[in-house]
Amino acid sequence: MDTISNDAIPLAYDIPYAVDITLYKYNYYDNLIITQLKKHCQYEIVSKDTSFIVTSQEFRTVLEKHFKRELSSAKSLTEVNLKYEVNSIYFIDRIFNNFTNLEYVKVNISKTREFSRVLLTPNSREIISFDYRIITSVIDLTKYFKTDEALKTANCFLKEINIIKPDSFNQGKPYYTIFAQDLITMIATIEDKFMEDVTFGEQYTDTLDILYSLIDQKTETDNSRIIIITDYPD
Repeated sequence: MDTISNDAIPLAYDIPYAVDITLYKYNYYDNLIITQLKKHCQYEIVSKDTSFIVTSQEFRTVLEKHFKRELSSAKSLTEVNLKYEVNSIYFIDRIFNNFTNLEYVKVNISKTREFSRVLLTPNSREIISFDYRIITSVIDLTKYFKTDEALKTANCFLKEINIIKPDSFNQGKPYYTIFAQDLITMIATIEDKFMEDVTFGEQYTDTLDILYSLIDQKTETDNSRIIIITDYPD
């Protein structure tokens, strides 16, 4: 069985590396955020007037310097007044606080004039929604498996599901890229083998536990591009 590092507990919040958010040009706070980001950050234009990319560090700095009062107010919101007083600053702050390894934010600018963040569920329950998508996630297996032997076992699992291809020259890459839904499908293809061969399944228990802990429903639904870092030890 693999050996997991005791000081590295896998959490789905650990892996988002880049997210995609939508801000509305005709919303007061959203437009202020867009203006301040373009004024104070180095950003990369993705599509003129409709989207750009900024680092999460610069984005957070803008919020802390130019929206102090709003950040303070957001922390005191309760379930009672949330839907009446919530704004994008509240949600963006939560994203930054939750996704501690986030590096980049793609900002999409919507010119839609009529929108609401209060959505009605099929059972007539009102929920607050903020439009964001996890674009890229990073699963660094070297954080969870601290010995060459444990990492080698994880790599063997990646070979079993065909992420690591046969390599006659033994020049394995230190990372591999795959979309979340494809990864889940590839894992599912060998689950029958786990049922048939207990020994086979037991050796990969920890690897499976980590992958299932990290790839949550949001990551799978967004079909996030996952970069698996493995520091190939063979």
